[in-house]
Amino acid sequence: RRLTPAALGFSRSVLSVVAFSVLLWGATLGIKTVVLPLYGSVGLDLDPAGVGLVLSLIAGVRTVVMFAAGNLIDRYGRLAILTPSVAISTVGALLLLLQPNLTTYVVFGLLYAVGGVATALPPILVADRVPADRVGRAMGAMQFLNDSVLVGVPPLLGFLLDASGFGLIGLVVASALVASAVVGARLLRSEPGDGRGVTGAAAAAEPASSGGAKP
Repeated sequence: RRLTPAALGFSRSVLSVVAFSVLLWGATLGIKTVVLPLYGSVGLDLDPAGVGLVLSLIAGVRTVVMFAAGNLIDRYGRLAILTPSVAISTVGALLLLLQPNLTTYVVFGLLYAVGGVATALPPILVADRVPADRVGRAMGAMQFLNDSVLVGVPPLLGFLLDASGFGLIGLVVASALVASAVVGARLLRSEPGDGRGVTGAAAAAEPASSGGAKP
């Protein structure tokens, strides 16, 4: 039997969402687990308390942003959120091309935190594209691939840091973010409702299809 998406129970659209998720999460978790700690300790020679203080500030901002992400996506649409949020994260990654300094460190971290809205999209897109009895399987497969990529990201970024410094890391992370935006935008443009989502479009169409009948 051929190992096709249909044989695995997933459509090509779902696999495209997984690819989007892997690129996006590989880049953002690489920033979180490798770049932010090492930039402070290696690039700026900050003590552990200083690095921890900056990371705590960034985590606080990201917590607020992610709390608001769902409302932003529902209000403005998925495509309207994807492009600016990934653009913000990409600009932050490109700041790594600059000479390391504390201002760049803080701004880079804040841009990463604000751009994190896009990471809320992959689970939503998967849930829209699979039957209810396969959502768990699809989510598990997506998270498995995300975590599998993360196994290789820290040593890769560490090697790049040893070889060429933070500038090359910035270019690699920015490239992954741009690639994720391209894949995500193609997916969202194929959705009903101009990128607002399959579920949202169906809900908007429901009153019209019911013919206004009263219960």
